[in-house]
Amino acid sequence: MPVAERSVCPVRPVVLVVVLALCAAALSAESLLARIGTGSLIQALVRPGAMGEMVVHFSWLPRLLVSWLCGAALGLSGVLMQQVLRNPLASPTTLGVSAGAHLALVVATLAVPSLGVSGLAGFGREAVALAGSGIAAVLVFSLAWNKGLAPLAVVLAGMVVSLYFGALGATLVLFNQNYLAGLFIWGAGSLAQQDWGVVLHLAPLVAAAGLGAALMVRPLALLDLDEEGARSLGVPLVGLRLGALAVAVVLAAAVVSAVGVVGFIGLAAPALATLAGARTFGARLVWGPLIGAALLWFADQLVQLLAGLYGDLVPTGALTALFGTPLLLWLLPRLQRDVRPPRMAAPVLEPRLDRPGLALGQVGVVLCVLLVPALLLAHDADGWSLDLSGDFLDWRWPRVAAALAAGGLLAMAGTVTQRVTGNPMASPEVLGLTSGAALALIVVVMALPGADRATEMAAGAAGAALTTFGLLALTRRAAFAPDSILLAGIALGALFDALVVAVTASGDPRAMTLLAWLAGSTARVG
Repeated sequence: MPVAERSVCPVRPVVLVVVLALCAAALSAESLLARIGTGSLIQALVRPGAMGEMVVHFSWLPRLLVSWLCGAALGLSGVLMQQVLRNPLASPTTLGVSAGAHLALVVATLAVPSLGVSGLAGFGREAVALAGSGIAAVLVFSLAWNKGLAPLAVVLAGMVVSLYFGALGATLVLFNQNYLAGLFIWGAGSLAQQDWGVVLHLAPLVAAAGLGAALMVRPLALLDLDEEGARSLGVPLVGLRLGALAVAVVLAAAVVSAVGVVGFIGLAAPALATLAGARTFGARLVWGPLIGAALLWFADQLVQLLAGLYGDLVPTGALTALFGTPLLLWLLPRLQRDVRPPRMAAPVLEPRLDRPGLALGQVGVVLCVLLVPALLLAHDADGWSLDLSGDFLDWRWPRVAAALAAGGLLAMAGTVTQRVTGNPMASPEVLGLTSGAALALIVVVMALPGADRATEMAAGAAGAALTTFGLLALTRRAAFAPDSILLAGIALGALFDALVVAVTASGDPRAMTLLAWLAGSTARVG
């Protein structure tokens, strides 16, 4: 066998795909038997008549194919992003592309209600998602451009954009619960299908993207060289990178527009392909999509098995993070040798304030000025005005005081995490500390409905502390390198967020109350 063929067809990726496919097939057979009942599989495929046959034909089989298509699309998108950016941490999730597409769909649903999840079909929905993904990608690359698109800078910029867009999307959902409750479940990555529309729309797109990537395989493989070496071989670097990134962004946007945000597949599939022996770009281009399809197929079948009759209400995207997080944490020490650190520059000395007391005084004056509208500004039928009667002070001053205290505490937490980790972009949100605290509080609220404030604060502190210890334990072998801490924080935060999404999408009447609390509201402060 020639060397080129061996690089594309190693044994271990084949074994990995076969094992995942066999596990998923076993779960698929069980769910198929539960749904088809006494009907005939052949009749269900060609001419369904009985109720079970119709369920299989219009729901079960399209969902199966959608899991294959979306998994392959995300795997291919991740392979292209990682190759172009020379960054093994790049994916539609970590670069904010999926968050941008989801926010665009939320805004479009509110702006034009007739173009909702069910009405915004075909090219219209995909165009909206593509616009959001494109904006997110431009923001990420703009933020990281001054750092030469270094791997750590790109991922940090992606995290900032993801957090910002995710917060905007959650706020819009919170303020429009009556219109966007279904969008919340769908946006978390629900693969439930009712017809063949998504399959017929995604199949040609994934095929065309795969063909386009195959045509670029040789020049893209040269990106493994340095830029001077690639240019000497006649590779148009700018056009090639833009073209490959465009294909990757289109694939991610198409998946989000079809089923919502499905995390970790685009990051885990290329990593698994590399660790399984697919060292060349051509091999990763083949095995990345196949592993992605098998991973999402297995995850979706596991969701249907665990959720039973309520499988359509539980988003598969939440489970991909649940099993993807342990996978990434296992990959963390093994990926360090493939991370290409940015070129180190001379340390920059931050300027010191000559008169720090004056600066603090100026900040205090600004806060006092802002307190006036916060406490006295009112809105009624006649418009905005200052209410000097003081009727609302008993309601407003606790909220204002809580907001000031929360801002100060978060600033101190950010200062400590940045100092300890040596990472100027570290924060409780990026490192997953807030997600750990939120998950612990949700557990207390769900298990002990009458818990007092002291119990809730103790639970939140315990959740954040356990997350911190876990983060330090996971990155100890890597000497607490910034990229290691970042990836571990992303993984832990995604795990906790997935658990929160699973709870809020479970149909529990307390779900929307938890969602309002997770958005950071001071409405109930007394």
